[in-house]
This record gives sequence, C-alpha cells and structure tokens, in this order.
Amino acid sequence: MAFKLYISPSDQNRNVGIGSYGTEEQRMNALADALERELFANEIPYIRGGRTMEIEDRMEESDNLGCTHYLALHSDAGGGHGPTAFYYSDSGKEFANAIMGQVLNLAPDNNRAQNVRQNKNLMETRGQKAIAVLLETGFHDCEKEAAYIADHPDEYAAAVCKGICHYLGKVYKKPERKIYRVQVGAFAEYRNAAALLEKFQKMGYSGFIITKEL
Repeated sequence: MAFKLYISPSDQNRNVGIGSYGTEEQRMNALADALERELFANEIPYIRGGRTMEIEDRMEESDNLGCTHYLALHSDAGGGHGPTAFYYSDSGKEFANAIMGQVLNLAPDNNRAQNVRQNKNLMETRGQKAIAVLLETGFHDCEKEAAYIADHPDEYAAAVCKGICHYLGKVYKKPERKIYRVQVGAFAEYRNAAALLEKFQKMGYSGFIITKEL
C-alpha cells in the first residue's frame, strides 16, 4: 500500500508556554507549515488536518481518506526536558524510531530515559486505522527548550521529514523556501470535498481539507 501521511498539529490553544512561546497550537501549526514544504519537496503524499477540526474528526478523516500513517505534533509540559515519540502498536515503533533518530539531534536538553515509548492510553495513537505516532517536540515550560522550538520550526520540520525519508528508504531533498497553495472548491457536504480531494490525489497532487463555520 502506498504511503500517505496525515498531519495533526495540536489544537491546544490554552497550553501557553514560557516566555514568548505562545500557545502549543500556534507553535505546532508553525511546525506543520514548515513540514508541508519538506514533504512537498520530497514528493511524500500527505493530508493536513484542518485547524478548526476536532481531533476525533481528524482521525475519522484519516481513515476515510485511506491514510497509512498519522503524525500528531505536540509540545509537552511538566518539568522535563527533551522530545518523546509515542506509539501504540508494534508497527508504529519503527516509524517513531525513524523520526526520533533525527529529532533528537535538535534537543537542547534531554533527560528522558526513553525518547521512544509505547503508550496505549493516548487517543490520538489508538483511535485510527493508520500507523500512528504522537511526537512531543519538547517542553514548552522549559525556557531554553521553548525558545528553541519557537525559533526553529524549519529545523524541526526538516528533522521529521528526514526521519520519514529514512523510514521510506528515500533520499532526502532540501526544499525551496516557498510553496504555493491552490484552493479548488468549497462544499456544503464533507463527502463532496473528500471526493474532489481524492480525485486530485490520484493525479499526484497533495492536499488537505479545511473546515470553516459560516
């Protein structure tokens, strides 16, 4: 089955980091923006969850669109240091290890005994058909770490993409600095939007669905 990634940046807009970090939602969407450029340059098919979508809806969308892999992007809190990649099933361990093998190189501090860990209690790694990993990029309540995550979304995105390329056996390509998005339609019913997206994906284009209340 062809690889298709679903990206789910955090929707936690009440998790405020230290200093000028802002919110977890803000920083993880900045990371997702940069990751889109990376995936596009490396011709890796992906879907990005809409910013206004509930997490449950993203998991359902991942299933409906036939995504094979699911990556949730988060930052952590609680006084620790370093990134962690959580996986649910044994099939997710290899995916988590590939990503962490690159992300760990960026960690300004790390006191985690295990940076790749199985966790069967996380909704966003057990609630969909795809092989799922939840990446905690670091701790937004640690001043040094929060500042580094906020200031280096491109570096984190490159690390994640390099890990995915390694997982897929692809040679990593550095992206151009810009991508251009094209909106092709707006629909009152989700199934019509999904059908058009699938049509363009079969033509070789990446894309995603954004939900807006009118």
